[in-house]
Amino acid sequence: MAAAYHQGRHLADQTRVQVFSAWPDNTLRPDVDLPTAVDIYAALCNIDVYPTLTVERGWSPERVERWWTEILARELLSPRPETNEPTP
Repeated sequence: MAAAYHQGRHLADQTRVQVFSAWPDNTLRPDVDLPTAVDIYAALCNIDVYPTLTVERGWSPERVERWWTEILARELLSPRPETNEPTP
């Protein structure tokens, strides 16, 4: 079971590397390199987050999705030049 879990995590990380690598230059924040972006995504969107927030903490699925959108944009994406806000 542990081997299957680790293999799944590795494949998911490879997919994230492919996706993030396909983004135009300067999409990621200047202080976030590709390995760090993959780590941030994995930490925030791991298998435990959704049930923790929805079941244990009473968040609605919509609230979790909104939070993921906001926090991932803030943590990963370069600010828009005119607003200094992350590009969603």
